[in-house]
Amino acid sequence: FFDSVVTSKYLYGSSRGIKFNINTEKIEKGKISDFDINIILSNILDNAIEGALKSKEKIIYIDIFEKNNNIVLALF
Repeated sequence: FFDSVVTSKYLYGSSRGIKFNINTEKIEKGKISDFDINIILSNILDNAIEGALKSKEKIIYIDIFEKNNNIVLALF
């Protein structure tokens, strides 16, 4: 359920010279709705893209995985 958000942000960032390193695992549907997680992920990616555009090294690392029944969104 992350695919559409990550893909759209990837296409947007790539068109502006940002490289992406994306690692995701299959996530079981948790307590948070798809809508809410997509809003959160979209905001995080918007912030990461904004920062990368101002950076010398234009790369964003994205790790999405599940640990102890929690969804972990790690961007750096």
